[in-house]
Amino acid sequence: MHEIDVEFHDPKSPYNALCQDFWEVTPHGQFVYSVKRLATKYRVPSRDVPVLVHEHCVAKSTEKFCAICGTAFVFENRDDFSHRKRQFSRFESWHICQQCVTGQTKRSGEAVEEEEASKKRRRVREMFDATKTRAVDPRSLSLQEAVNLVALVRLNGSEDYEVIKPLNTASESLSAIKENNRGIVSALHDKRIIVISELTDPDTVSFEDDEVMYYPSLVTYSVSGPTREIRRRTIEELEDVFRTGDWPDKWYDEQVEVWKTIIVDEAIAYLKVSLEAHKFPAAPGEKTQSIFAALSENYSLGQLYNIIWRAAKDTAAYYVREGITEQHATNVVVTKLQTYGERALAEGWKLTNYRRDFRCAEPMVSKVFFNAVLKIGGQGFDRKPTRIVYPGYRDHLITADEADETEEGNSISDTDM
Repeated sequence: MHEIDVEFHDPKSPYNALCQDFWEVTPHGQFVYSVKRLATKYRVPSRDVPVLVHEHCVAKSTEKFCAICGTAFVFENRDDFSHRKRQFSRFESWHICQQCVTGQTKRSGEAVEEEEASKKRRRVREMFDATKTRAVDPRSLSLQEAVNLVALVRLNGSEDYEVIKPLNTASESLSAIKENNRGIVSALHDKRIIVISELTDPDTVSFEDDEVMYYPSLVTYSVSGPTREIRRRTIEELEDVFRTGDWPDKWYDEQVEVWKTIIVDEAIAYLKVSLEAHKFPAAPGEKTQSIFAALSENYSLGQLYNIIWRAAKDTAAYYVREGITEQHATNVVVTKLQTYGERALAEGWKLTNYRRDFRCAEPMVSKVFFNAVLKIGGQGFDRKPTRIVYPGYRDHLITADEADETEEGNSISDTDM
């Protein structure tokens, strides 16, 4: 009884007879011809016989078929046939082919993965159930928190107020320094002003015991509140406070600090651009931040642009002339910033406001604060931080021109600096 069906790759191949003899077996399943005998008969080296057979035919079982797809079992070589013959003798005349085994394993693995993913989605929904969150009282927020929240919603909130999309999908920056974006979001989350949404991608959070680990820039948030209507009302009330100027009393005392924070961030952003333009290392730290914080007491952002540009330009010339290192040049720029600012103040220089650099687009936080909250627009760039008592009425604002008229001193020149 033949147990092997030989299929030739090429019906006209001169090696088909070799293939047929190679796989011929007795009724007891013993091979009729040895490899040595086939080598002599067909005048080929013994070592080439299995290779030629493998290249020119495929050997299939006439008795054993895949229980799933019905494909006949394929024997890789004679040893495989002998092994399978002993194996088959202990079982029924069916088997599952390797392709189906692989498919079953893959489907099984996918099923396990889907079940794990389903469990994680359920846990995310339970852990971040919006109905368990408390509504935010807009008037209880600090001015900085209110500005940051509205800026975040304007930047990446969904149209229906359901969610705030992941920060990494935003088309523009929340703050002037992108590295600060995560800090802004984390601060709002820590105060429970925003919460991780139950609609967030489960892959952006992980659970370790009772602790939740997440990526601030990747998760989806929502304004804290048990219903979408309450979340919508929170933002609308804040926008209304901005629009009418009916501020909580504490905001009047906080506005200058918020203004200075924005100026410092934007000044650092422009400094980084200026340093990179001259190929100097740009990694401003706490020292630089402190210098800009002190300068913001007396200068507008436009004037700080002036100081930064001159410090970078003069240092670039010094770098070429003296052959100092790039890192040394960066340190010199920072030193010059402080020196120029203090000297200008001491000698009463009148610093010209530079215009915004196109490489430093106005971030959303600045837009909200200067346009919606203070309602001074571009004056926020041209004026030093000033306490505004009646933000709802432009008649009470001191314009940039009026502010200039009150200042005395000589215009700054390259010689002065």
